[in-house]
Amino acid sequence: AVTSADTIINNYTYLIGNESSGNLIISVNDSSEFSAGDEILIIQMQNPFEEIAGQYEFARISSIDGNNITLTGGLNHTYYSGIFNTTNSTATQVVRVLQYTDVTINPGASITASAWDGYTGGIVVFRARGTINVSGSINVTNKGFRGANQNFLHGGWKVGGTGESYNGGRNMDSW
Repeated sequence: AVTSADTIINNYTYLIGNESSGNLIISVNDSSEFSAGDEILIIQMQNPFEEIAGQYEFARISSIDGNNITLTGGLNHTYYSGIFNTTNSTATQVVRVLQYTDVTINPGASITASAWDGYTGGIVVFRARGTINVSGSINVTNKGFRGANQNFLHGGWKVGGTGESYNGGRNMDSW
């Protein structure tokens, strides 16, 4: 039962380098919040070069040695990571997927995500085998990709930048 506002239920880390399809071992920044047996979500958050942002899969952790996570089966996809918090980022994050029987979010209580910081965050994910009762909320408003913080003047019109969208920021000088 969730009884407080802005409850963060997930743990986050990120791949420190590229990981190929078939790999059983993935290297992450910090594995301290993960354990053998955990289900994880591996998701390509940004990648303007391969055009695979949003690609994801679920996996299960077999074991952990330092910041190397061994999976119970090989990756289904290749993931790119290592350039963070820039316009042309290649960022893949790993999110722990909590397993519940029943979930109740009480009135006034809420589940949220850590804010996306260019490395991790912005995602809420969990599984429930039973009933989910939401009297409060699941709210990730302003927790995802950061929007543009500038307005540009082009041809007399104010044009907003694209922030961390699919192609990142747009160079208005090229218009």
